Amino acid sequence: MTTFKIEGESLKYKYWKRRYEKAQRMIRKYEDTIVDITTILIPTPSLMVIKFTTTNNGNRYELTVQGKYASLYKKVADGNEISDVEVNAETIIRDRMGEAFQINE
Repeated sequence: MTTFKIEGESLKYKYWKRRYEKAQRMIRKYEDTIVDITTILIPTPSLMVIKFTTTNNGNRYELTVQGKYASLYKKVADGNEISDVEVNAETIIRDRMGEAFQINE
């Protein structure tokens, strides 16, 4: 059996290929972001660091928040773990996503 190629219309192909690539970029830009919270650290009573990844594009972020976290700091110092529900991490990430720094860990 022999295989061969039949030429298509090159100008129309180039045009539609560019439209397709642009559409894919726009889809990636506006798709939903799925966030996976990796760690929540409270190094001092007034500082909280939330590390998270976006699973659909694989970027890792770090968000530093200042506030009054003395009770949570004591809980962590005693050896207990804190959950993202206690901290309300989802709301913090939603509100401050623009302030998050992309990291390369």
